[in-house]
Amino acid sequence: MKKINNKGLLSIQVNSNNEMSVIFKLVNGTVWMDRNEQWCLYYNSCSTVIEAYRYNGDAGTAMREAEKMYEHARQRKDSGGMGTAFAAMGRLFRSQHRKSDTVL
Repeated sequence: MKKINNKGLLSIQVNSNNEMSVIFKLVNGTVWMDRNEQWCLYYNSCSTVIEAYRYNGDAGTAMREAEKMYEHARQRKDSGGMGTAFAAMGRLFRSQHRKSDTVL
């Protein structure tokens, strides 16, 4: 099933092992938020994308997205954005049972 609207693409897929994947991709949403300095929305949207990758078992892509989000926030000197990126990384590490990399 796929649903497209002006905010993004929501896709629910079932593979041959009957495992479900939920994917949400923003359609130019983060570009608009970045351009219009809507930082809270921007970092929350990035975090949602990271969680979708984590939920679907794509830890590598989730970590790359978290690192991109951190670098964006670091360049802006946005402590809230950096904290959101670190929180996403922590959830990813915890879901992989990497306690040595998780602060909490």
